[in-house]
Amino acid sequence: MHLQDLTNITSQNKDFVWIDSANQKGPSFLAWEQKDRKVFESLEDAQGFTDFLKSFSGRPQNGIWVFYLSYECFGFNPTLKIKPQFTPKHPLAEFRFYKNVEEVQHSPTNNSSQNFEFKNFQCGLSKKAYQNQFQTCLKKIHSGEFFEINLTLPFEAHFEGNPQDLYLQLRHKTKAPMMAWLNWDDLTIMSASPERFFKTDFNTIDCFPIKGTRKRGVDVKSDQELIEDLSQNSKEKAELLMVTDMIRHDLGQLCIKQGVSVPDLRFVESFPYYHHAISHIQGQLQKGLNFYDLFKALFPGSSITGAPKIQVMKTIQALEQRARGIYTGAIGYIDTTGQIDCNIPIRTLTLKNNKVEFAAGGGLVADSDYEKEWEECFIKASALIDFSTDYQSVDDCLQFHNLIHTP
Repeated sequence: MHLQDLTNITSQNKDFVWIDSANQKGPSFLAWEQKDRKVFESLEDAQGFTDFLKSFSGRPQNGIWVFYLSYECFGFNPTLKIKPQFTPKHPLAEFRFYKNVEEVQHSPTNNSSQNFEFKNFQCGLSKKAYQNQFQTCLKKIHSGEFFEINLTLPFEAHFEGNPQDLYLQLRHKTKAPMMAWLNWDDLTIMSASPERFFKTDFNTIDCFPIKGTRKRGVDVKSDQELIEDLSQNSKEKAELLMVTDMIRHDLGQLCIKQGVSVPDLRFVESFPYYHHAISHIQGQLQKGLNFYDLFKALFPGSSITGAPKIQVMKTIQALEQRARGIYTGAIGYIDTTGQIDCNIPIRTLTLKNNKVEFAAGGGLVADSDYEKEWEECFIKASALIDFSTDYQSVDDCLQFHNLIHTP
């Protein structure tokens, strides 16, 4: 199937998914005609969630399960011993099984147009309120309570038009490797994530955490200088190393003795709006593991929580005072052989009743600067800001929100 053939399927099948890779570095297939569905509305169904994930133990199947896990699914993880204080607007987790699956051939052209309106773009937190949260985090870091924390900002906008055009424009602008478009009932999920959470390949598991961001330069020279700065910055190096060590430890629970390695400790990958520093951790899995084993060891991802994970997650709830929902949870699939591939849904929006919601954040450490961290959140939301009719540029949007002084 070619990209231009998508309209035929999506117009005839309202319940479909597209696991997508705009830069051709990940999977890309369309699945439709749902045959089974499993929804977990609340933490009261912990046993059902556990049993369902345990049923995926590498067994072959004649189709594909596509799923999302909200961040608040951490309440299903008994190793964390903490419960979410806030409830997402959508079910905690949902799995749908599709028999019809067809690979999508990538196309270098973008034939879609912006037949939609993206307006009333708002950040849900003032700069002053963010600064207060930031200072609370730094006090806790300096007191030794934790070493790193991922703090996020909520955004929203009003949407009118064709969601398909929005998604096609999003993939064209971001060129993200781990994208997803889930059109489920009255909820549409559009993920333009650059981050692969984990991928299993029979006895092997690979993780690719991201820590470190720079915006793109205005020309080749400035762009290369920004890459060099990201590559050499001691703060950014320390952040990524800390997350890499956390994931090495997590994989140690799943892998054979001395079966965890780091094929690439640090590399920079460039996208249309930003550069990211990424590491690659690989493990040789023990025999007989199932999805629930992986979930207990890895969820939620260390790159979007911090260290040590449990203490940091308590602080995240206390400061953010909201459910993250699908953002920073997981979106992925379980293929015909029982292997799992999923992203961490950053750069991810949900669309329901003409309201778009998304979030962006970053890791804070002892020498973080709140001005730079505030700006980084807007850089990460830049593709979505570009859709807005409210601002001429990301800098324009950032300048406007810098002037809002309400607590």
